[in-house]
Amino acid sequence: MKKIITLILAVALVFSMATASFSVNAEAELKNFFDMDAVAPVSVGGAEVSSKTVDGETVYSATKIDYRWCSMGFNILPALMEALGDDDEIEVTLVFQVKTDWTEAFAGHKTSCGPTLRAMGVTVPNADGDQWMSDYEDALGGAEAVFRCDDGKNILGAVSTKRVPLNDEAWTTYAVDFYFERAQLECTMTPNWTFCFHEMNGAHQPNGTEAPKGKLVMFDEFMIKGIGVYYTEDYLASVGTPTPEPTPVPTATPEPEDDPIVDEGTNDGTNDGTVAEPTATPTAKPTATPTAEADNKDDEQKDEEKADLTWLWIAIAAVVVVGAVVAVVVVLNKKKAAGAEDAADETTEE
Repeated sequence: MKKIITLILAVALVFSMATASFSVNAEAELKNFFDMDAVAPVSVGGAEVSSKTVDGETVYSATKIDYRWCSMGFNILPALMEALGDDDEIEVTLVFQVKTDWTEAFAGHKTSCGPTLRAMGVTVPNADGDQWMSDYEDALGGAEAVFRCDDGKNILGAVSTKRVPLNDEAWTTYAVDFYFERAQLECTMTPNWTFCFHEMNGAHQPNGTEAPKGKLVMFDEFMIKGIGVYYTEDYLASVGTPTPEPTPVPTATPEPEDDPIVDEGTNDGTNDGTVAEPTATPTAKPTATPTAEADNKDDEQKDEEKADLTWLWIAIAAVVVVGAVVAVVVVLNKKKAAGAEDAADETTEE
């Protein structure tokens, strides 16, 4: 009897440990290396930016987006460095949600903008972009250049051909993958990696009735929330198998004449209107494979899926335990039967 009780207790212990392990794994939180409450939004091109709380969530807000280069950005380098840790390279996914509040004239409109990286607060000596590039490549020690300086002023990094959708109907999720090496992240020539946007006018070509020099006020407000920097492997595991969605291809837009841009020599992005928008597109870029927007499931659906997974593992563990108990009972019955036979044999011999 003592042996039976010991076996049952052992099986119960294994069951409790298994279910606890499955429960912890199912409920493990996805590590986010970006803290919206600790990182302030950055003005690009003269836009006015702020951080506010909406329905309990931190939201980055930008207004006065008057030109296509005006936008809002946020420095992702600290998050990338934290994700790197002691490793020599990282593969991460940047995710956020975006929504616009259009002006009355453009209500219900839909367009898209391009993602980009800017090394803010960097001065190019003598506006010599070629020399800056040479020094930058030397500093990388053989790693691929993330940024380029083609105009002697703006230091830009290509991100992805996957454009960011803009609409005023609902929050839209955007995700993009990055691969970086330690030398790229630690380079002192680019101490600030501001993820921001360009072509904020989308495919719309300003017409003669609008303000001169390409000014076009389409947004009362441009908003971003839910920014996350995750290990790509963990992010994909959390959202399941993604279903690829086609990337919207905007209509080609002729460049407005005399299109000035922001002076990126300062962190605040003050525009003095005396320089021209660079037309060169950065050619060097990190490996950036667009991640399908598979996380459009709402929180309730994700919670249900986690709960279903937890109960699935518990059910499997329960089956295993029941099988073990049945096996123990069978073994004990066989032993009991064998003992009875032995006793019968002894009685016959007498």
